[in-house]
Amino acid sequence: MKKSVVVISFLIFCSLVLSGCELPWMPRKNVELNPQGKPVATEADGAVTDGSSDELIMPEAPKIIESKDIHSAKIEFDDSQGNHHLMSLTKMDGTVQVVIDDYMKHEDFEAPLSVMKDLQGIIDKYDMASKNGYTSSTSGVPSGYGYELTVEYESGEYIKSYDNAFPGFTDEEGDALYNFLTNMPRIEWPSIQIYSADLEEDGNWSIKCTQFETGGNVSPQLSWEPVEGATQYAVFMFCPSLANVMHMRAMGIEDVEIPTGYAEEYKGMLHKKGSKFFDVYVYALKDAPDTVPGDFGEINTYISSIEIELDTSGGQRGNILAKGVLRGKRSGYER
Repeated sequence: MKKSVVVISFLIFCSLVLSGCELPWMPRKNVELNPQGKPVATEADGAVTDGSSDELIMPEAPKIIESKDIHSAKIEFDDSQGNHHLMSLTKMDGTVQVVIDDYMKHEDFEAPLSVMKDLQGIIDKYDMASKNGYTSSTSGVPSGYGYELTVEYESGEYIKSYDNAFPGFTDEEGDALYNFLTNMPRIEWPSIQIYSADLEEDGNWSIKCTQFETGGNVSPQLSWEPVEGATQYAVFMFCPSLANVMHMRAMGIEDVEIPTGYAEEYKGMLHKKGSKFFDVYVYALKDAPDTVPGDFGEINTYISSIEIELDTSGGQRGNILAKGVLRGKRSGYER
């Protein structure tokens, strides 16, 4: 009887994993690392005991990092409430590019270099370098249940620790990382107010801006406040509901208004069901940027990468004077 229960439970687990379902019954407890760097857990804690874990322990990995100058970091962790977070930071030329994924929310932006020192302060306070050298991968465990700590330093030193089945951080460590994440300063530009006659009172973009059967596949009318010192403007439309697919790109605009159908690079909404967001971005620029950024009609995961290109003219940063975002939605053509 006991063997049958185990077999049935295993089959249910496999079915859920293959169907992409989350496993709400899987424990998400903080797990201590023993002196060898291996998580200490029992079957009651949800430890996988079927031998499907691939473990790599590197005792020679240094537990003390001399450098304090972080080049990049990727950290996946739980806070004390069991909420799962992932952030990555990469040092750029004078700034830090930050990517945050929380639940279904994705953000990417530039932050000042000081955030790297703040992160190093947390690493030092909780002696996170002591986790260096342990990795474990358990097959069949869906994403969002483990932890990762990957920190690379300008000196070439690194901290690498990973386990996709156990949180790896204490509640105190997780909360410290969460507070760092939520209070991280951002590099922001003055705001531009944007208006559109093609954004209806209910927040929907006009049907004529869609590729629906009754649509016209034309870009929306837009106007915005003038920005002192700007010689031109760049306009984009992204769909954050679909991984920032670029629906519109118009560069070199010298006026503060564009009529309906202005953009040559435009692909109207074409989804069937549900309601999705479609965000218009307007950038005021000192001069023409060195490159035409982004991939029209394709996924653009990092809007901050596009902004870095827009902000670069003549090889120098500082080209963006102001930025505005106008959010609209569009219900699909099948209700």
